[in-house]
Amino acid sequence: MSLHYPVGELFTKEDFQNRVKKTQKAMQKENFDVVITYADYYRNRNVYYLTNFRPFEASHYHWPGQLGCCLCLVPKEGDPTLFAAHSGFDEARDLVWMDEKHVKPTSEFKSSMKDFVSKEKPKKLGLTDWPIFPTQIYKDVIEDVFGGVAVEWTHLLDKIRMVKEDKEVKYMIESGRVNDLGTMKVLENLKEGMTEEEASLIGRMAMYKEGATNIGACWMQFGPKYSSFMSKRPYTNVRLKKGWLVRLDYGCKVKDYYSDNGLAVGFGKISDDAKDILETLHESIEIGWKTVRPGTKTKDLWEKMNKPFVEKGYKTGEPFGHSVGIDFEDELPCMGKNSEGAYEKNMCVSIACHINHVEGVGGGKIEETVCIKETGPLLITHCSEMPWYW
Repeated sequence: MSLHYPVGELFTKEDFQNRVKKTQKAMQKENFDVVITYADYYRNRNVYYLTNFRPFEASHYHWPGQLGCCLCLVPKEGDPTLFAAHSGFDEARDLVWMDEKHVKPTSEFKSSMKDFVSKEKPKKLGLTDWPIFPTQIYKDVIEDVFGGVAVEWTHLLDKIRMVKEDKEVKYMIESGRVNDLGTMKVLENLKEGMTEEEASLIGRMAMYKEGATNIGACWMQFGPKYSSFMSKRPYTNVRLKKGWLVRLDYGCKVKDYYSDNGLAVGFGKISDDAKDILETLHESIEIGWKTVRPGTKTKDLWEKMNKPFVEKGYKTGEPFGHSVGIDFEDELPCMGKNSEGAYEKNMCVSIACHINHVEGVGGGKIEETVCIKETGPLLITHCSEMPWYW
């Protein structure tokens, strides 16, 4: 679920205008005459960032004129134009910051693009959101209407969004507070014999009660047999036992911005091997969030955080990370063994590490959302500071 905030409640008209200006400045550097971005109900970060609008219908992809999608055209000068599906067209005109003439139905997208090409004669078109851009729209409009124009997929908008405005950081701090509260509520209520789903529901209820509007993740894993990637298996009816490792992975949205955290703890008296897993994870995550600065290369941070796993022989241990903000798991910058790129001031990112599976013991994960600052990291979540044993 997503709330739809009118212009002025979270961000002002001037805030959105400044985002468009930053986009157009970046377009000029890359010689784009126009950029088109696509959104649907589930994946709407760039269109929302520029216009304050999300599609309403829960459809993954549809041809313009049907339910569930919208497109945004950003020219090299002037205001963007939003093309909204008929299911949300009236609401789009109410929610966006632009004049009504800059909001059109998706059924007019192709004819409007023909008029644009005829009038503006663009030489280079940038397309964002390439993993989700519908093939039908690409073939019917981009190839047909922009046939003589150079077309290039670009991360231009993603890179701009990754560097957060001060208001965005403020909303993420509030999201982190709610996220941490949900995590602590679960830990405080762990009981022998409870199931993973029962524990997860405690966290969900606590976060919603505190103001979360969506839960990006609320995953639990108990015991030695259930320590592989959480998202690749459903909850089980396994019941919590003393001496087991407990693994949590939580994320929630507050005021349109997510935070992401993760934690592993021991329930009752745990083995020395389980203690070593927790100690190694904490050593790695502390290296990560304490040393990251503007200019730190993602690959270099991975290598530093990976040393504890190498030194202790954990073949399934590894650090990783991604951006966080409008999306729960955004694309750039990613942190991994072969990653490219560097962190910048006011990027808000997940810094994480896990030990995926140790036979007979289990595994764990610690994850923090961090805002990159010149003077040091600003922790948005605080899992690494929570107790290890319950």
